[in-house]
Formats: sequence, structure tokens, C-alpha cells
Amino acid sequence: MTTQTILSGDLFTLATQLYGDQNQWIRLLETNSLTDPFLSNAQPVSLIIPSAANPNTYGVPTAGLSVPMTLPSIGIYNKSHYNDGSVYG
Repeated sequence: MTTQTILSGDLFTLATQLYGDQNQWIRLLETNSLTDPFLSNAQPVSLIIPSAANPNTYGVPTAGLSVPMTLPSIGIYNKSHYNDGSVYG
């Protein structure tokens, strides 16, 4: 991790400049305990810049999340209905 001083701007633009992916703004926000991605302070802000994220997470934090690997199986209804409820097909 490194530190960078920002005079103004937003985390979306900074993430694009640093990582080539604006979705990584959330990493900058969380790492620096910020609540607003728009840096509109009158004073410069010193930010901790985390290393590049896994590109497969699209900037979404994954710690503690449980994501199913497969979707549940659903039955497919093979008959079509007209608006009046009668069946065709």
C-alpha cells in the first residue's frame, strides 16, 4: 500500500486512474474509512492506496460473503397462455 495526497475530485476517477476500473472506488472508500466518494474538502486529503484488487470481484468486497456456486434448479413451464388464460402451443 502507498499513500497519495488528493486535492479534489472523486474516488471513481481516482480508481480509474489507479486500477483502470472505476468500480474499485469502494476499496478506496473502505480502506480510508470514508463515507463520501466525492472529495470536496477545502484541504488536501491523504489517502491510503491499497494494491490492485482481484478483477473478478468488480470492486465489491467479498470478505465474509457466501455466494452459491450454482443456481437452484427450476422447472420450465412449457405451455404458453393467452391473456384470457386459454392455452396454446
